[in-house]
Order: sequence, then C-alpha cells, then structure tokens
Amino acid sequence: MLRNFLNSRGFTLVEVLASVVLLAVVITLSLSIFPNMFRTNDVNEQSLDAVAVAKDVLVKAKSSYYETSGYEVRVAGPNEMFRGVEIPQDHLYIIDSSYSPLTALIIVDNQFVDGLNLFETTIHIYKDDTIRATNYGYLVEGNLNELVYP
Repeated sequence: MLRNFLNSRGFTLVEVLASVVLLAVVITLSLSIFPNMFRTNDVNEQSLDAVAVAKDVLVKAKSSYYETSGYEVRVAGPNEMFRGVEIPQDHLYIIDSSYSPLTALIIVDNQFVDGLNLFETTIHIYKDDTIRATNYGYLVEGNLNELVYP
C-alpha cells in the first residue's frame, strides 16, 4: 500500500524527459516563424513606401509642383530601355532620382487619349533594378509643358 501511494504522487523520469522534449520541439517551431515574419514585414514596408512615392510623383506632376532639379526629361528613341522596361519610341520619359534610394520612371504617351486633352502616364518606382510599384494616371497638356519646360 505504501509503495502504491508513493508512485501516484509524482512523475517518472521518463515522463518528465518526454514533456521537456515535446516543449523544446514546440518552442523551436514557434521561434522559427519570427524571422519570416520580420522579413515579410520589411518587404511590405518597402512596397508601401514605393506606392506612396508613385502617388506623390503623380500628384506633384498634376499640380505643377515638380521641382526642376533632380530629374531629366528625354524622348525615347527606337528600342530604348530603362532597367529592363522598354519605352515606346517617341514617348516622353522622365527619370526622377530625388526620392533616394528609390528612382521614379515616368512614361508619358505621345498622343492625346481619344481626342481629350489628356496624356496617359505610367509611373514605375525602382529600388536598385527591381520595380517596387507601378501607378497609372493622366496629365493634361499644361502639366506636361511645365514638366518639359520648367
């Protein structure tokens, strides 16, 4: 009777070791999630920054608030490329590097949209040689003239 009473009050060494091993496995698996979570958070933050810059570039171009320094205006020749993106011939494009470390490529169509006084505009935001965001919009002829002839 005494022997039965002593064994029923505690855990055996095997039970304690099994629970420690099980706890170690659970903790290891849960801790391996954190580096992936931080990496995903960084990528999302960079994407949100790039989208904000793309919207800011379009708003500044529309409001004629574009500063005259920090960008260069060009007209695309045949087979013109910028960081892997082909720019259609005779389209106006602007490279804005004032958002370091991001670079904005603004491509303006060379014809009005369906007889309206609007030019279709595409904005690509790069970090290094990777497109981080793309935004689309329209510029009126007056905004375009102020960009080209500040």
